[in-house]
Amino acid sequence: MPELREFHADFGLQALKLGVTRDERILFKNYLLQLIARSREGLYTSQATCNVGGLECLINFDFGDDVLQAILAVLPERQAAQVRSQLMAHPYCIDADAKVRVTWTAQLGEVVKGPHEQFVPLIVVEVGKVEYDPTLSVGPEDPAAVSAGVQRLRVE
Repeated sequence: MPELREFHADFGLQALKLGVTRDERILFKNYLLQLIARSREGLYTSQATCNVGGLECLINFDFGDDVLQAILAVLPERQAAQVRSQLMAHPYCIDADAKVRVTWTAQLGEVVKGPHEQFVPLIVVEVGKVEYDPTLSVGPEDPAAVSAGVQRLRVE
């Protein structure tokens, strides 16, 4: 019920409703990453948004150390160090502010039941291209994220 909490609909759930199977690979081209978070040792997640038939959706991408290394490899050393540092300390995430653009292939994961909603993460299975563009931004920082201690990727 995203309308009650002002959440975007979940892309993974929408894909399942449209008949996409877990065996199918989906190409995501030029997606701008927003939050990057460490879920547990060796597992990370990031979000992006997209529009599906007029419905604004949030996509949760899950990936391992190999994909994180592909992201870090395109960042200047100071930004890569900031990402590494933020993923290793509470709150274990960083606001990438859409400065990282990815093209990768993913498959639907299993349904995850959170305390208030369900979602289906996309599991990244192949990285095509990762780019860093310091001029991109999604706008001002989210006050709730700032109060939770989430740092934004700094451009210096």
